[in-house]
Amino acid sequence: MAQIKAAEMKSLGKEVTKYSKRTIKITREHTEECKRLLTAMGIPYLEAPSEAEAQCAELAKEGKVFAAASEDMDTLVFKTPILLRHLTFSGSRIHEIHLDKLLNGLGLDMIQVGLQWR
Repeated sequence: MAQIKAAEMKSLGKEVTKYSKRTIKITREHTEECKRLLTAMGIPYLEAPSEAEAQCAELAKEGKVFAAASEDMDTLVFKTPILLRHLTFSGSRIHEIHLDKLLNGLGLDMIQVGLQWR
């Protein structure tokens, strides 16, 4: 029994280590440094007043950007026409999700999904 418990703990330790390596804490310093770098490179950026996904969705709906990029599927709740996922995963293909095709494939519309109010 003790050997099983030890094996379980060892296995859990490996999982903790694996997922800990994927975790990055972004500080205010990181954000400020990134903004300075973008400014120095002449790259414009926006700061969202609240939800970044909502801001990106609005830009996409207005045709100012091609798509919203996020790992959060809740970006679709803000009715972004196109959502890009997995942009930062090396070795993974980028997923391009079209809201209209997704809804058509599910046989739903915005009202049925509860998105008519946004």
